[in-house]
Amino acid sequence: MKEFLLISMLALAMGCGSLRNGKTVEASAATTERVVVTAVLQGEERVLARPQIMLDNGKEGELQISTQMPVPGREDAIATGLHLAILPRVNGGRIVFQGHWVLKEPAGKEERTDLQFAAFHSTEAFFAGLARSGETKVMKVQPPNGRPMDLQLKFVIMVNTAVRK
Repeated sequence: MKEFLLISMLALAMGCGSLRNGKTVEASAATTERVVVTAVLQGEERVLARPQIMLDNGKEGELQISTQMPVPGREDAIATGLHLAILPRVNGGRIVFQGHWVLKEPAGKEERTDLQFAAFHSTEAFFAGLARSGETKVMKVQPPNGRPMDLQLKFVIMVNTAVRK
């Protein structure tokens, strides 16, 4: 056991391995790889959102495009819109990724003297996959009572060999 630990520590010190700590994977000090993820949420007739995020290799990132909607019976408003969380890792020139997304939309609101209410429709998806740099992955979702939508994720590896400290 001690020999395995010593060999593992030596490999990490030489940059031959990676250390996983929570949701972060440390990259080699010689290069810094980043992954640009462009997400396109396409509804039936139009693009609903097109956010882009640049992430360090092995770091999870989140995008939220939302508006706050007041609801009866709560002091805090409810966020409606798109929430995307993604964790990309570069492995052998490919991007291994995982994450989830949620689209929450208003589905009705009424304010009468005897009743106030607000309703929402949410679509949630979890995903994991493998992509080449420049490749787009498409997830098609058909909610039972909602409109069909596609989430397209395009991955691009950005490499910076000059690490600044």
